[in-house]
Amino acid sequence: QGRPSFTITIPTVEEGFRYRIYAGGALTRYYQVVVVPRPAVQQLIVHYDYPEYTLKPDFTDNDSSGDIVGPLGTEVTVIADVNTGLQKAVLLVDDHPVAVGELVGGKTGRAYSWTFSLTEQMIAGRRWSLELVDQHRFKNWGQKYYIKAQRDRSPTVRVVKPTGRQLRMKRNDLLPIGYLVDDDYGVARADVLTVIDDTETAASPITLRGIVTGKQSGQTVLNLGRMELSAASKLTVQLRVQDNLPENLDGPQQGLSHVITVVLDESAESYFEMRAAEDYEGIRKELTEILEQLQEVQQQTGSWEEKVAVRGVLPEDLLTIIDDARVQDADVEQ
Repeated sequence: QGRPSFTITIPTVEEGFRYRIYAGGALTRYYQVVVVPRPAVQQLIVHYDYPEYTLKPDFTDNDSSGDIVGPLGTEVTVIADVNTGLQKAVLLVDDHPVAVGELVGGKTGRAYSWTFSLTEQMIAGRRWSLELVDQHRFKNWGQKYYIKAQRDRSPTVRVVKPTGRQLRMKRNDLLPIGYLVDDDYGVARADVLTVIDDTETAASPITLRGIVTGKQSGQTVLNLGRMELSAASKLTVQLRVQDNLPENLDGPQQGLSHVITVVLDESAESYFEMRAAEDYEGIRKELTEILEQLQEVQQQTGSWEEKVAVRGVLPEDLLTIIDDARVQDADVEQ
């Protein structure tokens, strides 16, 4: 107190140096300034160990941007190569500690790893960061990364054939059903659900080619003749699919198609007779269109005969019409 004090600021120090102070005729001893790097991440590696039910192979991102996205329950290992030794290395999610880093060596001998799981709390998306502290208690600049856990999506099934939702069929008919299933990680089971009048019957399993991932089409046939329909007037049909989400993750999940209502009528045409009639009508329509095109070409040809029956060079506009007719005629032949 009462003694004068002096301050000097060196704005940017990039290399170490020695210094001493001279004041009032006195000279201090030398002091040493050592420059150390602030802790920093030089490379991020993220390894994903996916849940077994997803059938996804483990994946390692050797040059990660830091953003982490994966299925709920995925075990994630973050490996960071740093530029200096650390006394503290903690991984935080929304500024709350989640995992303590372990020294694993790496290329530089200064790599740390953290392992944790993607949880329900990460479904909405969170921010994660690393807190790195060296022996001098210097900290890294806090950089935030994105992290998100994804819930397993429920499977879907859609009936693509027949296209109608109400049919009239005989009691011994066959009903082919074309379907399209879709799931992110795997449909493990598919069934045909039937209700005779108001009575549910046992589900009939559909044979799948293993676990179905992504979109896949298929077909099954429902044999009405094998069902007890002698006194029934109505049958409803629906497809159900279930994914391979395990019970400890609240699985399996299921998806249902729309309902097809079959009115049982012995006077109805068989399903294959109806389809044959539809196919015949389609063929008849195409042939009619082709015949109309041919007639149009013939009419144009008849009106050109007089113009063509001249000597000398044909007019340019007539040559263009003839060329167009040739193109149309070629299209009709195809």
